[in-house]
Amino acid sequence: MLDFYFSYRGVLKRLRSGALGGEMDRFAEHFFTLGYKRASAKIYLSRIARFSQFAARRSSGRPPLSGLVPPSPSRPGPRAVDG
Repeated sequence: MLDFYFSYRGVLKRLRSGALGGEMDRFAEHFFTLGYKRASAKIYLSRIARFSQFAARRSSGRPPLSGLVPPSPSRPGPRAVDG
């Protein structure tokens, strides 16, 4: 889905690298589904990718940030317990 917003191979490679690289297409799909304008989505995706690169450098051996990524409808997350 990143291909909808970006066309250069180097940019796509950079966006898909980092701690959240495997989730970037999902972020792009989410922005598209919500109806974000292309220019806004590109800015947000670039900022997420920058954070992803930072997190990858800082994590050095720690588990990835997958717990911070919101669950997709096909992959539901944990449910809240009323208490």
